[in-house]
Amino acid sequence: MLKKGLLTIAILSISVQASFADSAKEMGINTLMFPVRALGVATGLVIGVPVAITRYSFARSAQFTNSCADAIGGKECVPSILLGSIPGITGGILAGTGEGLYHGGRNAIHNGSKQPFSMSSLTLENDLE
Repeated sequence: MLKKGLLTIAILSISVQASFADSAKEMGINTLMFPVRALGVATGLVIGVPVAITRYSFARSAQFTNSCADAIGGKECVPSILLGSIPGITGGILAGTGEGLYHGGRNAIHNGSKQPFSMSSLTLENDLE
């Protein structure tokens, strides 16, 4: 029963994908590329989201630690950096997880369907948005 339902969804999505085409050639390309695009999105969700969470968590932890250290006694003072790292790393992990989920999922869906298995769909580009 479940296999028939999944097969029906796959056939319908392929036919809908092909209906957006302007020509027969484009319709054929869209139909043949659908499984590749679907795998590109799935790979982006499985690999790209954890990568984005890790990257954003590290970036936000450093940013929040510097901000907390400035509020305590300055970025040059080692004790203020150590004290600022406790709330900075905690807040960075929380904020980075939320941002990574959003940006990683968005990159996987948006870029994974246009450019499957690209660096941007896996959130491996050099710059973070």
